[in-house]
Amino acid sequence: MLARQEIREKVIEILRNNAAVTALVSADNIHNMKITPFEGKFLPGINILTQKQDAELKSLNVARFEATLTLNVEIYVSEMRGYASTADEIAEAVEEALLANPEFTNLSTNTIGYSVEYSTYDQGARPILLEILSFNLTYYQEYKPKITDTLDNIHISVDGIEPIADPAPGPDGRIEFETDINFNEEGA
Repeated sequence: MLARQEIREKVIEILRNNAAVTALVSADNIHNMKITPFEGKFLPGINILTQKQDAELKSLNVARFEATLTLNVEIYVSEMRGYASTADEIAEAVEEALLANPEFTNLSTNTIGYSVEYSTYDQGARPILLEILSFNLTYYQEYKPKITDTLDNIHISVDGIEPIADPAPGPDGRIEFETDINFNEEGA
């Protein structure tokens, strides 16, 4: 499973199981969606999405990347009065639920930081406030090469030396021992 998908699913699990969050937002209104799953009459609600992921190669031999992921927790509130303070109250519960939880902080090698952004949009007679908590997480992702061929045999040549006999020990170019190993033969 992709790391970003695991992170989204774990965040939803943490938020749905947190009493302070579910006292403000129904667990049924916490979603993992790319699109906004809400209408004004079903708010407040929380939408979890991974907005952006960047990765930087960290190894030449194996494709190992340090990924930076932007995880957005979108809080939707629709009320005529006090909707900004309601969104802030939900955001505070979400921040506490995630940042004080080792299951969340262990999802990545580092939580670089987070930011808060507000926007409003009009959905008919009920304006909607959107408060976005953006968490920047880093983690490593490795793609090990798949080797489809087999190791059938090996040839070994040994240049043994006697360091005591020579004041400047080192390989002398004489092969003292050679062997072939065939892994397909019986007893190998």
